Amino acid sequence: MVVFFIILISFFGASVHASASLEAQGCINKPFIVTAYYSPLPWQKLYVKGSLEKDKILNGQGTHGASGQPVFDGMIAAPQTYRFGTEIYLPGWWWWSVQDRGWAIVSSGNRWWDADRLDLWFGHGDVWLIKALSFGVQRIQWRQCPPWTQKTLWDGNKTSRGFSIDNLRVPKHFVLRTLFLITLYEGMDSLWVKELRTQLARLWYPTNNQTSTKFDANLTAVVCSFQVTHRLITKDHKHCWIYGPQTRNKLASLMKAHNLFPSDYHTFTTVSAILSSLEHPQPLTDIQLLHHRLTLLGYDTGPKTQTMTDHLARALRQFQLAHQIHHPAHPRLGTMTNQTRDVLEKIRRDILEEWFNTRIAYAN
Repeated sequence: MVVFFIILISFFGASVHASASLEAQGCINKPFIVTAYYSPLPWQKLYVKGSLEKDKILNGQGTHGASGQPVFDGMIAAPQTYRFGTEIYLPGWWWWSVQDRGWAIVSSGNRWWDADRLDLWFGHGDVWLIKALSFGVQRIQWRQCPPWTQKTLWDGNKTSRGFSIDNLRVPKHFVLRTLFLITLYEGMDSLWVKELRTQLARLWYPTNNQTSTKFDANLTAVVCSFQVTHRLITKDHKHCWIYGPQTRNKLASLMKAHNLFPSDYHTFTTVSAILSSLEHPQPLTDIQLLHHRLTLLGYDTGPKTQTMTDHLARALRQFQLAHQIHHPAHPRLGTMTNQTRDVLEKIRRDILEEWFNTRIAYAN
């Protein structure tokens, strides 16, 4: 993710003995620009890019790091100059192991960064998406250590990470606050697009549908007009349609100049309060539900249509027989039944429970 504000953080309390011991093992004290990412799950209320599939692309599928290791607490993405297994240490935050890469995770001097980029893996699902975005972009002084570093040489509790992402504070105006961290462009469908429409309208750049979450051609034209008016870009520039770093910064500065930020903009709340405030997505039709869940379970449902095709009916029959929902001669085999809905819902709950238990196991 791209920076809007760089948060400067200093950490104190590291013992002289621990620091000296780490330096003796080849650890280097250096600054990093740090963000966080997550692994998307089915049926979230919130996605950065608007869907499970797009967020999987954004986060590298979310199941394994580039090293091949399954995601785990303490995994970190680093530039290609860092070999897999490199240890990153911060007093009070424990150790992080480099096991992943990222197209935006680059070395100092690339893009616009003056320090190496790091991306912390936080967890699964929209709870951890909210916490990852709330973490923001931070400039932090950490130690880079070789893979063989003795992890007992640190100044805190040796059995837990000390820094608790579980207790990370979440801004009350979460979508507005994180609007200045996220790049938006035509074709996206998310709450941040709706928020962008709202704030542009308050600055006299209205769109034709203020409640839409879709970044359509009309919003593209409005964003381009905003960019040209404020001399961020020329109207014939190839990027005169992307809500990127310069546009985010200009929008924020204008909102501040016109006193458009709410008075409680800098207050915090809980993740559950954020999730409960979000609009529930429209319920899926039976056909959409079958395409969505059977595909996730590995069945070939064919082209996505609004009608029951032979291809989809064949996949449904395979699912019903595999889970012994109906016998081969049942008259409703290959159609959506209440028993089928119940099994699909049970599988959904089981999948989420498995991910939750896996996370608890990692934490312990």
